[in-house]
Amino acid sequence: DGERCELDYKVFRIEAVHRYKCHEERGGDSYCGMCESYGVVDEDYFEVRRIFDEDGKDYPGYVAKVNEYARKHHN
Repeated sequence: DGERCELDYKVFRIEAVHRYKCHEERGGDSYCGMCESYGVVDEDYFEVRRIFDEDGKDYPGYVAKVNEYARKHHN
Protein backbone atom coordinates (compact mmCIF):
# COMPACT_ATOMS: atom_id res chain seq x y z
CA ASP A 1 0.00 0.00 0.00
CA GLY A 2 3.06 2.27 0.15
CA GLU A 3 2.39 3.67 3.62
CA ARG A 4 5.55 5.26 5.01
CA CYS A 5 6.51 4.87 8.65
CA GLU A 6 9.36 5.89 10.92
CA LEU A 7 10.67 4.21 14.04
CA ASP A 8 13.22 5.14 16.69
CA TYR A 9 15.37 2.23 17.85
CA LYS A 10 18.07 3.04 20.40
CA VAL A 11 20.23 5.71 18.69
CA PHE A 12 18.86 4.93 15.21
CA ARG A 13 16.00 6.33 13.16
CA ILE A 14 14.50 3.82 10.72
CA GLU A 15 12.42 4.82 7.69
CA ALA A 16 10.39 2.09 6.00
CA VAL A 17 7.60 1.52 3.49
CA HIS A 18 4.80 -0.99 3.96
CA ARG A 19 4.38 -3.33 0.99
CA TYR A 20 0.97 -5.03 0.77
CA LYS A 21 -0.71 -6.81 -2.13
CA CYS A 22 -3.74 -9.06 -2.15
CA HIS A 23 -6.21 -10.53 -4.59
CA GLU A 24 -9.60 -12.23 -4.42
CA GLU A 25 -10.29 -15.86 -5.27
CA ARG A 26 -13.57 -17.65 -5.63
CA GLY A 27 -14.11 -20.77 -3.62
CA GLY A 28 -15.05 -22.00 -0.23
CA ASP A 29 -18.64 -22.81 0.61
CA SER A 30 -21.32 -22.31 -1.98
CA TYR A 31 -24.96 -21.38 -1.66
CA CYS A 32 -27.24 -22.31 -4.54
CA GLY A 33 -24.16 -22.92 -6.67
CA MET A 34 -22.67 -19.48 -6.00
CA CYS A 35 -19.21 -19.52 -4.41
CA GLU A 36 -18.13 -16.71 -2.15
CA SER A 37 -14.88 -14.89 -2.85
CA TYR A 38 -12.19 -14.46 -0.23
CA GLY A 39 -9.05 -12.37 0.00
CA VAL A 40 -5.60 -13.87 -0.36
CA VAL A 41 -2.56 -11.89 0.82
CA ASP A 42 0.32 -12.05 -1.66
CA GLU A 43 2.73 -9.67 0.09
CA ASP A 44 2.78 -8.09 3.54
CA TYR A 45 6.12 -6.74 4.73
CA PHE A 46 8.06 -3.59 5.51
CA GLU A 47 10.92 -2.50 3.26
CA VAL A 48 13.51 -0.50 5.18
CA ARG A 49 14.63 2.49 3.12
CA ARG A 50 17.00 4.29 5.45
CA ILE A 51 18.70 3.86 8.81
CA PHE A 52 20.54 6.81 10.30
CA ASP A 53 21.72 8.03 13.69
CA GLU A 54 21.00 11.21 15.64
CA ASP A 55 23.85 12.98 13.80
CA GLY A 56 22.37 12.11 10.39
CA LYS A 57 24.99 9.48 9.51
CA ASP A 58 23.51 6.82 7.20
CA TYR A 59 24.03 3.07 7.66
CA PRO A 60 23.31 1.45 4.27
CA GLY A 61 24.89 -1.83 5.38
CA TYR A 62 22.30 -2.14 8.15
CA VAL A 63 19.52 -1.44 5.65
CA ALA A 64 20.73 -4.29 3.43
CA LYS A 65 21.05 -6.69 6.39
CA VAL A 66 17.60 -5.91 7.80
CA ASN A 67 15.91 -6.28 4.40
CA GLU A 68 17.80 -9.53 3.70
CA TYR A 69 16.71 -10.90 7.08
CA ALA A 70 13.10 -9.91 6.38
CA ARG A 71 13.15 -11.64 2.96
CA LYS A 72 14.45 -14.87 4.49
CA HIS A 73 11.89 -14.89 7.29
CA HIS A 74 8.87 -13.57 5.38
CA ASN A 75 5.94 -15.99 5.59
